[in-house]
Amino acid sequence: MDVLGYDRVAITPGLVANVSTRLPVGTGENVLIEGFIVQGPAGSTKKIIVRAIGPSLAAFGVTDALPNPTLEIHDSNNGNAIVATNDNWQTTQVGGIITGDQSAEIAASGVKPTNDLESAIIANLAPGSYTAVVRGTGTNNVGTGLVDAYDLSPASSAKLVNVATRGLIQPGDKLMIAGFITQNGAVRAVVRAIGPSLAAFGITNALPDTTLQLRDQNGAIVVENDNWKVRTNGTSQQAEMEATQLQPTNDLEAAFVITLQPGQYTAQVRGKPESTGIGVVEIYFLP
Repeated sequence: MDVLGYDRVAITPGLVANVSTRLPVGTGENVLIEGFIVQGPAGSTKKIIVRAIGPSLAAFGVTDALPNPTLEIHDSNNGNAIVATNDNWQTTQVGGIITGDQSAEIAASGVKPTNDLESAIIANLAPGSYTAVVRGTGTNNVGTGLVDAYDLSPASSAKLVNVATRGLIQPGDKLMIAGFITQNGAVRAVVRAIGPSLAAFGITNALPDTTLQLRDQNGAIVVENDNWKVRTNGTSQQAEMEATQLQPTNDLEAAFVITLQPGQYTAQVRGKPESTGIGVVEIYFLP
């Protein structure tokens, strides 16, 4: 298992149409990293658009929006090689898996960025593990950013089955928020908030304790957790979690397994108490 927690996943019968994460983007190891797994038969591909959003967040009340984001896609199956990059979405950077100008296709996708300084890449991905890395351009270009991925090939036999985001979690409104949309049927998922166990992977400022909430599109709490072995009502969920083989390795980390009807959801991760550190939120879509 790597620091984004990739292991032991299987194809979900429902459709994961969109995944996104909002978080403060810093420098060095405090950049925003979103990982995802594409799973499917040999020869299949999943066509997605990945975006790095910053300045347009100001319209939604984000006062410290990242002024100019850049985006990289790394292929974890190929030595974590960079296979696609973009700075401003209307200017395609050809190279790796990007073979020609994408600006017209991005504009026609229905989800083009609304600010010219934001980034976007359309990628046809073979089954495997990938990461999208969001940074600010220039010196000390930091602020709240958003990385998201939309499925542009819902009929494909390949599926998005896991998303994991790593970044710096801070008190107040600088928490980590991971959103996703499910369609076409119920989806069984494991959601985890990882912190202290990241120290084993060389993360020197790992979040020491995590809490986790899942909210629906109306903001209502669907389920929440503090320490993964125990539900909020005091009953044990250890056996249920261990049956998925996705239980956290530290008792202070939060997790739950849940069956979700089609809809929009957000997983929100904070430190306990309101602390600062690197954390990971992971969503595994199960059979």
